[in-house]
Amino acid sequence: MDITKKYTLSREVEANEEILSTHISHRLSIVVCITFVLAVTSVPIVQILLKGMPKEWTDDGLRTSCYMENTLTSHYQQLLTAALRSGNEKAIMGQEEGWLFYTPDVEHLLLPLQPQSVPCILDMKRQLEARGIRLVLLPTPLKPMICAHQLTDKFQPDQLLMHPEYAAWAEELRSHGITIVDPTQTLYTLNTTKPAFLQTDTHWTPEGMQAAAAQLAQVLQEDGTLLQNLSYSTMDSMVSHRGDIYTMLRLADDTDRIPLEEAGTKVVLDAAGSFHSRQRNAEILLLGDSFTNIYSVANMGWGRASGLAEQLSYLMQCPIDVISRNDGGSHSTRKMLCEDMAKGNDRLAGKKVVVWQFAMRELSTGNWEQMMFQVGDATENPQYLVIGEGGSIATEATVAEVATIPHPSTVTYEDHVVAVHLTDIEGHPGKEALVYMLAMEKRKLLPAANIRPGDRIAVTLESWGAHETAEGTFNRSELESDITFMAEPVWADLNNIKQ
Repeated sequence: MDITKKYTLSREVEANEEILSTHISHRLSIVVCITFVLAVTSVPIVQILLKGMPKEWTDDGLRTSCYMENTLTSHYQQLLTAALRSGNEKAIMGQEEGWLFYTPDVEHLLLPLQPQSVPCILDMKRQLEARGIRLVLLPTPLKPMICAHQLTDKFQPDQLLMHPEYAAWAEELRSHGITIVDPTQTLYTLNTTKPAFLQTDTHWTPEGMQAAAAQLAQVLQEDGTLLQNLSYSTMDSMVSHRGDIYTMLRLADDTDRIPLEEAGTKVVLDAAGSFHSRQRNAEILLLGDSFTNIYSVANMGWGRASGLAEQLSYLMQCPIDVISRNDGGSHSTRKMLCEDMAKGNDRLAGKKVVVWQFAMRELSTGNWEQMMFQVGDATENPQYLVIGEGGSIATEATVAEVATIPHPSTVTYEDHVVAVHLTDIEGHPGKEALVYMLAMEKRKLLPAANIRPGDRIAVTLESWGAHETAEGTFNRSELESDITFMAEPVWADLNNIKQ
C-alpha cells in the first residue's frame, strides 16, 4: 500500500474514512442504546404514571395533558430569563429591567400590510352610510412604535417607528372620505413626559388611553349632533398588576423578578354613582379589541369601568354602546355585530356613529373578510332554546358540536369561552341550543375544555344577556355551523360530564 495515498485524498473523503473507522466498544454501544431508549420513553412513562393517558391524541390534546411540559416550562423559562434575559416566542425582554414587548407587535413592523383591509373598510363605510351612520376608524399604535428605545439600544428615546406602508394606507382611505383618528403622535408626545404604555403589558397606560379618548371625542363632537345628558363623573383609583406579556413568559407563579406595576385609573360613574355601563340605545357604537377592554373588564386585572368607552362617555357626556372582544379587532367585533343583526336584533338602529378601534398589527395579520350587516327575521325559531332575562334552567343535554379550544401556552389572554351545540335537552324535547361556556380561566383549562361530541353533560343554562358584558369580551372559539347565525346564545355552567 502506498503510504502517500492518504495525503492525496480530498478532505471530505478523508473525513468519511475516519468516521467509518471509528471504533465503539460493545459495552459502550449498549450504554448509549439504553440511554437513548430511556430518554425517549421517560416522557410517556412519567405522563401515564402521574396523569394517565391523554384524552385526545392531537397536538393540542397532547400538549394540554403533558405533565413534564406543564411542570418544567416555567422553571426553564425562569432560568433563561434570569441568566440570559431571554424571552420566548410570545415575549421579548426590553432594554431595562421590567420592560416586556409582545412579539407579534414587533413582527408587524416587518410584515407587508394586507391589501384586503382597504376594500373591507370601504365596504363597511358604504353599508353604514346607506343608513345615515358615520364610520370613524381608531387604529391603535403599538408599544414598539412608541417605546422603540426600550426595545433595543439601536433607537433613540425620541425615535418613533412607523410601518413603511401605513402612510399610503391611511391616505388612500382618507381619499375615499374615511375619518381616521390616529393617536400615534398624541401618544408619542405624551411618552416624552410620562409612559404611554405599560411596562409588562401590551396596552397603553391609563394616561395614554385617556389622551386617545380626548382626541377621538374632539373629532366626534365636530358636528354637534350627538345627544348629551351631562350626568357622568370620575373617581380616581389605583391598580397593581403584572401585564399580559408577563403572563406569556410563563414564569413560576412565585417569581418576584418582575415586580407588580401600578397604574392610576379614572373610574367613570353615572348619575346614581354606580359604575358606568354601556347603553344599547346610545347613538355611538364602539367596536373594540383589548385596547378598549383593558381598563373596563375586571378579569384583565387593571380595574373596571375606566376604559376607552367609559372615558369617551365622560368626555362627551353621552352614553356609548359597545361590542368588544380581546384580540382579532379586524374581524371579531364585526362578526359579533353581523351575527346579532342576523338574529333580528338591529344593533345599528338609532346609531349616528360607529367607531371601529383595532390594534395596528391587524393591518398585517388580521382577517379582513367582508360581511353584510343585514337585519334577519326576528321571529323566534322554535327549534332553538331561549332563556329569558334572569331565567335559569338546570338540565342535561347531549353535545353535538364543540368549537376548538387553543392550548393555554398559545393564547394571549388568560380566559377563553367556547361555543357548544347542544341537542336532546332534558325537559325540552326537540330543542337545540347554542351555548357559551368558560373553558379556560387564568390560563388553566376548566372541565368544559374536556367535553367532546357525544358526551352527555349536566348544565345550568342562563340568559346570555346576564353574562355578555363580562364574558362576551373574552376570546371565544366559535362554531362554523349555521346555528351561530340562527340561535340566540345561552350561557352554560358545566356541572358534570356524564359520559
